Amino acid sequence: VDSPAERPAVAAAAGRRPREGHVPRETIDISMTVRAGMPVWPGDPALRLERVMDLRRGDACTLTSLAMSAHTGTHVDAPAHFMRGGATVAMMDVGALVGPARVLEIADAAAVTAAELARHRVRRGERVLLKTRNSLLPESRRLARDFVALAADAAAWLARRGVTAVGIDALSVDPP
Repeated sequence: VDSPAERPAVAAAAGRRPREGHVPRETIDISMTVRAGMPVWPGDPALRLERVMDLRRGDACTLTSLAMSAHTGTHVDAPAHFMRGGATVAMMDVGALVGPARVLEIADAAAVTAAELARHRVRRGERVLLKTRNSLLPESRRLARDFVALAADAAAWLARRGVTAVGIDALSVDPP
């Protein structure tokens, strides 16, 4: 650990649960920066940013218009995205997405499988972040047809296990 700021992430990566009521000193933002030209899922509209008003032009304020798919960059796929009748984002508890998480290093270069997840001893209620070889790819290749995604058996395993949230270093948990 190089600094006190890194300790919560190191504890999470080591699989230690924080003490009840413990608030980490720092929140680590793992989201992608939203910007023009960023990768989007094939068939989704490209992100558009337009400066509508600008103080430098004499406008009363600076205002930017943003248009994008709900699946641009770091995003949440609610159960309704994959399951008919599933909960929508509006029905979800946002608190489930914020808090300590454990980073699982995924060795399988093809897919995240139930067998590999079982080796990590994932516990009920945990938030898990899946670190795959996708993290090594340049951003422009993150949507290559061979990115590492969640295999169907792994998705079912995580659901049975009762994890609170799952994140992955790709634009989708769904295989290409």
